[in-house]
Amino acid sequence: MSEVQPALMNQSEPAIEVFPAANPPKLAPYGEMIESVFIKGNMGGLAVIKLKAGEIPAHTHEQEHVGVVLAGSFEFFNAEKTTIIKAGEMYRIRPNVPHGIRCQDNALIIQARA
Repeated sequence: MSEVQPALMNQSEPAIEVFPAANPPKLAPYGEMIESVFIKGNMGGLAVIKLKAGEIPAHTHEQEHVGVVLAGSFEFFNAEKTTIIKAGEMYRIRPNVPHGIRCQDNALIIQARA
């Protein structure tokens, strides 16, 4: 049986980071309609995203995005379809799939990227 090797990690970083709910990482503006914070890991990361009313044109990502909507709703759209995502629902966007985002009011999202 082969021996399991420990994961590679930067020794100057803590092995486990905790972000208390009373003092989460601060959201920062990202364009006109997004405030977000990204917690980066070795193989991907987790984004906390607050959408404001507006629209982001169609674009793609090299990585897969999987998310859950905690509050509000928004739409993903492309040339063929519009999909409404509401609080309590989860979504997955495969890599390199063109999509835009449209939000009528506000939405709060937790999104994993890998």
